[in-house]
Amino acid sequence: MKRFFSTAVVLLLIAGTVVDAATLNRRQFRKFHGRYVGNVSGIAGNASLRSEPVAGRARIIVTSRRSELLVPLLPIFFERPRHRILWRQPVGNARRATLVGLYRGNYTNPAGVPMRVSGTRRLVLRDRGPAFRQLRFATGFSDNLTESFAVTGQTSASQNLNGLLRK
Repeated sequence: MKRFFSTAVVLLLIAGTVVDAATLNRRQFRKFHGRYVGNVSGIAGNASLRSEPVAGRARIIVTSRRSELLVPLLPIFFERPRHRILWRQPVGNARRATLVGLYRGNYTNPAGVPMRVSGTRRLVLRDRGPAFRQLRFATGFSDNLTESFAVTGQTSASQNLNGLLRK
């Protein structure tokens, strides 16, 4: 009996994950578009400043673009003013969508040293329904961005931030 129950629970969890992981089309995702604002906290630093806990306000704009240039949330740590992010297709359902972006790129800093950019940005967007007028749309947010020297792989600057934003 225990084996049957545990197998049933596992199958239900897998089925729930498959239903939640359905790809959203642009029309379904459109209701999540807009400007999200909130507080973020985490750890950030660069080669000349050690990594320290940081906190602040973040303003994120959600669109259907596949690729865009984004300013880092803490630009004082980074040499490059903008980084390219490639967005994956949003997944989820009508009440919850997950949007994942990958930071990718190479550039040369002013000293002529080749640099590499990598990381991820993840947004879990939730529609709480019309009963929550002020806080109807909310998102869990995480942002990991790293600039490193292309030749040695040593980190030049990084940020690891998390927070809760609302529309």
